[in-house]
Amino acid sequence: MSVPAALGRRRHRTWHRFIAWRAVACLVLVLSAWQPSPPARAASLPVLQWADEGISDLATLDPAAIGDWNGHLAASFIFEGLVRQAPDLTVTAAAADHWSVSKDQRSYTFWLRPGLRFGDGTPVTPADVVYSLDRALSPAFSNTANPYVLGVIQGAQARSTGRSSTLSGVQAVGSNAVRITLSAPSGSFLARLGLAAAAIVPRHSIQQLGSRWTEHAFGTGPFIVQSWQHGSALHLVPNPYYYGPHPRVAISLDFVPEPTTAFKLFQMGMLDVMGEVTFPADQVYRAQGDPQFHRSPRLATTYLMLNTRTAPLSDRRVRQALAYALDKPPLVATVFGSLAQPTDGMLPPGIPGYDPHLAGLGYDPALARKLLANAGYQGGRSFPSLVFSADEGTQNLQLASAVVQQWNAVLGINARIVQMDHTTYIQRLTSLAFQVAPVAWTMDWPDPQNFLTQLLHTGSLNNNGGWSNKQFDSLVDCADRLVGDTPQRLALYQQAQTIAMQDAATIPIANPQSGIMIRAGVTGLEVSGGIVVVPDWSKVSVGAF
Repeated sequence: MSVPAALGRRRHRTWHRFIAWRAVACLVLVLSAWQPSPPARAASLPVLQWADEGISDLATLDPAAIGDWNGHLAASFIFEGLVRQAPDLTVTAAAADHWSVSKDQRSYTFWLRPGLRFGDGTPVTPADVVYSLDRALSPAFSNTANPYVLGVIQGAQARSTGRSSTLSGVQAVGSNAVRITLSAPSGSFLARLGLAAAAIVPRHSIQQLGSRWTEHAFGTGPFIVQSWQHGSALHLVPNPYYYGPHPRVAISLDFVPEPTTAFKLFQMGMLDVMGEVTFPADQVYRAQGDPQFHRSPRLATTYLMLNTRTAPLSDRRVRQALAYALDKPPLVATVFGSLAQPTDGMLPPGIPGYDPHLAGLGYDPALARKLLANAGYQGGRSFPSLVFSADEGTQNLQLASAVVQQWNAVLGINARIVQMDHTTYIQRLTSLAFQVAPVAWTMDWPDPQNFLTQLLHTGSLNNNGGWSNKQFDSLVDCADRLVGDTPQRLALYQQAQTIAMQDAATIPIANPQSGIMIRAGVTGLEVSGGIVVVPDWSKVSVGAF
């Protein structure tokens, strides 16, 4: 839903008009962990103040290395690939204005838009596309999800493991086209090609600046980075060479570790958009009825990742006991309020193949205690203390605390909660240095493959828990090769999900909804599928208070 406002009017920060002197004292407390920074080009452009909740800084802005929603939000303003995902979840043109597919559905030819340029004015060539995909699949990024996301490209595995110095499946064709050859047909390939992993990046900037290139990053998207104020904000200004409708606003993407703080800042007029990453569940009652509040189903699942490589989580009975011990309705209500529904499965409602009748591991405290006893830990005796790794932010701590309390009450076991900053948390997951960790997985592309194969297949780099099951792998491998959402394909995914859930490969907790606040003076932004979408950047305006 669009939010009406006067087009093109400047923002005026006249706090004395709406904040009494007593509120200023509260404002000081709210900002104790967050300080605003000077907006980008505030003198010439209205600035859209956009919250990136739950972090104090981005882990990275390199699209080939991004592995979290915070980073994806930032990168979406700057980078694009050959195609992108439209608001209705279909695939539409981006850097390529059209493409063709071979009869065997293994060869795709993309033609670049005439006159396509990077944010510094440098022309984009087919060689840049080849470089970008080759770089994303190089050994330097082998510990990311890229080998899975782009793994269907011919030669991807050989490139990511270092057995080949080039990516054989991507070639420049003439002066304005790129051909991508797949190792097998894939119904989700085009959608995957719209992800950050496949973004076109500026080779000349990377080669000149090395790892510092992201400090003033640019791609072929609508914005470029004016400055990255670490620990505070990312300042974006319009890309003067953008092929699409040109933005008429600058953006200050503000890092706000606490979602509740972001909500208060919005109420005080210091943010225009908040809640796209995380909306504070304890503030929903304040937002209800406010026309600035937009509730939307999110294609996402919050679950507990269990490191099955080491005892005691390597024991299936222990994992099942932990799952059966969780009474999810009160847990979800405590942590997420009304912005989530409990779930026992990995596929959220809205994803093809979602099974509302899935036989998961629901609450059964007696069975949980029996399984734990059968594993050798009667009443929790001799059970080693688990370490529960929690990302920064109050909601993550609340989830950890609620889970640990239920495990202690039902099973008599203890878990130590270790909360850490976002960058460290991501590093712990990717380096497998954890036992239990909550993951909020939001759809990359609308397909069960994104939630099952990518997260639970043996060897998948997003399978941080290391769970492995040959029958599961066989089912999803077969489904992945089928094109289209056919009954046969979806049935295979449903069978695979049942196997994973019965084995407690993970412990699904909730399917969250989004709660997004958009200031009434802002136009051109819509909420769809739990995120903010922008059909036309030239129609986005900030308006005035």
